Amino acid sequence: MKNIYITTFILAFFCSSMYAQEVKIGAKAGLNISTIAGDVPESYNPRLAYHFGGFANIPISESISLNPELLYFSIGNTFDYSIENFDALDPNINTSFKTAQRANFLAVPVNFRYNFTDRFGLDFGPQVSFLLNTFDKIKEATSVDPIFVEDRRLSGNFRPDYGVNLGLTFSPNDKINVQLRYYQGLKNLTNGDFFPDDRSSNVALQLSVGYAIF
Repeated sequence: MKNIYITTFILAFFCSSMYAQEVKIGAKAGLNISTIAGDVPESYNPRLAYHFGGFANIPISESISLNPELLYFSIGNTFDYSIENFDALDPNINTSFKTAQRANFLAVPVNFRYNFTDRFGLDFGPQVSFLLNTFDKIKEATSVDPIFVEDRRLSGNFRPDYGVNLGLTFSPNDKINVQLRYYQGLKNLTNGDFFPDDRSSNVALQLSVGYAIF
């Protein structure tokens, strides 16, 4: 994966040398609707989060450009959990809670853009992300044991996640762009100790606005 990114940047540099005067650098921010998809319980639900960072637009030809980005990328899900008859001494007491699970990444998308017109483009390409931390926050809880209602924050130790992006970009002018993008994770998040064939991955729908500073 590392060699692919290095090769892509080198090729883009040489191919875009004749268009160097058109390279743009800017900032972007927006919202994510994300969850974990695949072999997961039905109690997983989407979560609204955000992303922000910087981007570059490097023309390769009249209709194709390379668009690397560096983003703070927050995704996750909400999860409803219930244990019936948790307390053996009182079978009428149940434990249930709703938690918001957040995973914060440093993301590096490297997308190619095919421009249908001066205003509309199709984006596609890989993304590698490095997990900064995770945070589980209890939203609602009914429990007899405090261990089930404690918020938890853990370091991500830069564990990687990787996937692909597909989206559309609308540019009303030379400075502003609006993007709608779908991210499909390819890394299997399921441990597989109990069900080796199970697979799950991060997915996110992103809406963002970018502004070219240079």
